[in-house]
Amino acid sequence: MDPVGYNERGILPADIFTVSFLISPNSLVTCFASYGEANLPSLLDAHIFFTIAFNNYHILPEKRFSLPLQFPDDTGEPYELADPKAFEDVVKSGKLEKATKLRLWCLQVPVPKVPTIIVAALGISNDLDAETLAGYTYEIIDGLISRNVKVRSYACDGTAVERSVQRLLAEKATRVVTHYIVHPGLSSSPIQVRILFFGDHPIAIIQDPKHGSKTCCNNVFSGARVITFPRHIVMYSQVRSIAFENGPLYHRDVEKLDHQDDNAATRLFSGWTLKWLNEHHPEQLGLAVYLFVFGELIDAYQNRHISIIARVRMVLRTFFFMELWEKYLNLAGYAKAPRETQVFRWAENFR
Repeated sequence: MDPVGYNERGILPADIFTVSFLISPNSLVTCFASYGEANLPSLLDAHIFFTIAFNNYHILPEKRFSLPLQFPDDTGEPYELADPKAFEDVVKSGKLEKATKLRLWCLQVPVPKVPTIIVAALGISNDLDAETLAGYTYEIIDGLISRNVKVRSYACDGTAVERSVQRLLAEKATRVVTHYIVHPGLSSSPIQVRILFFGDHPIAIIQDPKHGSKTCCNNVFSGARVITFPRHIVMYSQVRSIAFENGPLYHRDVEKLDHQDDNAATRLFSGWTLKWLNEHHPEQLGLAVYLFVFGELIDAYQNRHISIIARVRMVLRTFFFMELWEKYLNLAGYAKAPRETQVFRWAENFR
C-alpha cells in the first residue's frame, strides 16, 4: 500500500479499516501484520458507535476508527462507547434489550465484481413496526445523499412489512414527477409512471430482482393452490418432471429444496429450461408462458447488455400480462390472494 495514504500523524484513513473490517475481518489482521499496531488506531482512545448513528455520516471523516454498526444483540437507542471498559459497563447494566433479528442496510455499486458494502446494521425485535423501519431507512438515505452518494434505487424483499416501509418512504418524497404511457387497450386509462425525488435525487423503489425471481419460483411450488390461466394451468408436477426427465434442473431444485436458493430460481427461468420444455412438453403452454413472462421481467432488471427501451418493453409486457390475467380471474370468479398479502403488487409500481 502506498505510504501517501497516511495522514499527518502516520495513521491510515479510518474508512480503510472500516471497509476492510466489514468486508473481511482477516483483511484487518493483514493490516496489523503489515504496518504494526503502532500505526493502527487504538480502541482505547477511539470513540466507537455501536449503532446506525446517523451523525456518523458527518463525524466519520473526523474519527480515526468509527464503525457505523450497532451491537448485534441489542435494540434501542445508541450508546457511545469510549473504551472497552465502557462497553463492559453497558452490558452489565442490564439496560440492553435482546434483539431477535439483525437488520442490514447495504450499498451496492452497479459495477461488476464490486462487493456489497454494509452501510448500517441494527438489532431489532420481532414487533418492530414499519413506521420505525421507514424512519431508519429515510435517515440512512438522507445521510448518504448528504455525503454526495448518489442513491438511485431502494430494493427490498416482498414481505408485507417491507412493502409498507416502501409505501411510507414514498410518502416522504420531496416531489413526484408523473409520466404517462398511452395504453393500447380500448377505453383504457394511460399508464402512470411515478418518479420519486428525494431532494434533487430520483430514487426508484423496487422489489429486489432476486427475491422476485424466488417468489415467482416458489409460487409454482405450492401444493395447495394452482396457477390458473384461461386454457392452461401451472403446477408443481410440471416443474418436477423437468428435473426427473433429464432436463436442465437438478433434483434438489424441486425436492427438499432451499426456497431461498438464487441459483435454483435462475435455472428455472433460464432459456435452457424454456427450450427443453418446448421440445419435450409443448402441451404445457401455460408453464412456458409463465416462465417466459416473469423470467423476462427479472432479466429486464439484471441484464447488462440490453438497451433501456428494450427493458421498458419487457416490463410493459409483464404489466399487460398481469392486467389481462387479473381481469380473467375477476370474470371467472376465481379467488385471488388478499391484497395485503399479494407479493406482486404490480399496479402500485405504475399507478
